[in-house]
Amino acid sequence: MKIAIVYGAICGGCDVAIVNWGEKLIDIAKKYDIVYWNAAVDSKLEDLEKIDHINIGIFMGSIRTDLHVKLAKLLRSKSDIIVAYGACASYGGVPGLATLTRKEKLIKDLASTITTEKIEEEDIPDPAKIPELLKTNYALIQIIDPDIIIPGCPPSSVSNEELAKFLLEYQEGTRLKEKIVFGEENSLCSICPRRPEDLHKIKMPGIYRLYEVKLDENKCFLEQGIICMGPATRAACKAPCIKNNHPCVGCMGPAPGVDDVGLKYISSVASLVMVDKEKEILEEGLAKQLDKIVDPIGVFYKYTLSNSLIAKLAKKSNKRDEKK
Repeated sequence: MKIAIVYGAICGGCDVAIVNWGEKLIDIAKKYDIVYWNAAVDSKLEDLEKIDHINIGIFMGSIRTDLHVKLAKLLRSKSDIIVAYGACASYGGVPGLATLTRKEKLIKDLASTITTEKIEEEDIPDPAKIPELLKTNYALIQIIDPDIIIPGCPPSSVSNEELAKFLLEYQEGTRLKEKIVFGEENSLCSICPRRPEDLHKIKMPGIYRLYEVKLDENKCFLEQGIICMGPATRAACKAPCIKNNHPCVGCMGPAPGVDDVGLKYISSVASLVMVDKEKEILEEGLAKQLDKIVDPIGVFYKYTLSNSLIAKLAKKSNKRDEKK
């Protein structure tokens, strides 16, 4: 059988997660012919185009250029099973933070931060040979319909074990009856080692950054005033960040039933912050607390902005501006 691993906009962390299979990677390589994987196999785009049929196609990264779109659609057309691997493919990931920034500004910002003292004319690539930057960033799931979604930045050891098991048990020609999203049908709070006895009685004493408080490692981050994305994030890992005294940042994507991670979480935080003192601080006091969140988009949408309701509204607004 044939397996192909194809890239969109990636950092390389997903490759490392795959390599961390260790000996299981050898077992998988015995069962599958790895026909395309830039990090491990010397294959070119034309090689992928010549392949008639692929059993398993794994796509890593978000969609940022016209080449990424071409690769995603090409992989879908040839593969029985498509796996959206990692937060970027699943929901847009960190590259998706550029979703609200116009393409022209991105290019201008890049040009203004080049530190090379002098660029020779011959070193400047021909624009016609460079993939075109799309007007915005997309998650793979916005371009094609994958069969399996594996969130995470990178996917957790739990998800990797599940994927390895799936690949080793997969029989040629088998099709999935419905889409699979790796992880539990609950939020991360359901497995959190710091979970308070009653989730409905959580109170945030204010909003603080990590360096401003001495953390109690046995107490819920929210009860200590620290933003933790656990309530809106799918339980698809063993909470390694929390076990290492760092709050969840949401890389496992939206919890079941959550359409927009940021909006869900913002509404939750607003109802928790100093709820026992709301009559004293009033709306003005609450607003001052919320203003302490330095980068709301980066905090609430670090991995899901591309696939959010805010992004959809922004894209519609951009289209209207272009028509004008």
